[in-house]
Amino acid sequence: MRDSMIPLVKKIPNVKGATLIYSQWDGYIRDKKKASVFWDFIQANDLRLEHIHTSGHATVGILKQLASALKPKRIIPIHTERPERFKEYFGKSVMAVEDGQLIEI
Repeated sequence: MRDSMIPLVKKIPNVKGATLIYSQWDGYIRDKKKASVFWDFIQANDLRLEHIHTSGHATVGILKQLASALKPKRIIPIHTERPERFKEYFGKSVMAVEDGQLIEI
């Protein structure tokens, strides 16, 4: 969760008192002054915070194992510095899109 997601979370019925799972690096929220919007939201909604970090930094080998297991029709690289390299590793199933580009799935 990040500040931009707060309006969506506010729409969840009975969100007050719920548990929020924060799965990003805790350095983003460690400084309560810098992350005041986040912490104000947590406090205002009496949310219990669980930090369970998940990394988005997978190796090519792990990504190949995942693709082999799932056999996706399309692979769309996101949150990567080198999206053009995906065709090299995953072939024709890769669909390159620009940030903000709408696609139909």
